[in-house]
Amino acid sequence: MNADNIKQNLKYIKTMIENGSLKENRVIIHVMIAETIQGLKNTAFLFKVKYTGAGNKMHYQSYEKRAKKYRSKLLVDMEELERKLNKKPVNEKACKKLIQKMLDTDLYTSYTQAVINQWQPKTKHYKTEAISI
Repeated sequence: MNADNIKQNLKYIKTMIENGSLKENRVIIHVMIAETIQGLKNTAFLFKVKYTGAGNKMHYQSYEKRAKKYRSKLLVDMEELERKLNKKPVNEKACKKLIQKMLDTDLYTSYTQAVINQWQPKTKHYKTEAISI
């Protein structure tokens, strides 16, 4: 499952909450979240990283660790959303807020990309490489 499918599922769940048809579609939403969580475990996110030479890629490790941190945070938030939706009195406001936070931050990848963009090579001779995390 790619990031666009995850976003689409989150938007669908959000519209179900806003429309008030959460009770009628509870089973469908539960299956969607379970599929999304399982797909998220197998999803790799791509980041564009600059480097100046083949030997100067030590900063990749910090990017990978940061990306894994936010991917884990996304997974935890998805599981928390599942728990909140399975409660009998569903806190719709909290669910919508959690979904909106995930969508606004582009599934938490914007935090990692912001750190990657801060790194500036000292020379004008650099290459860009896409890393998958």
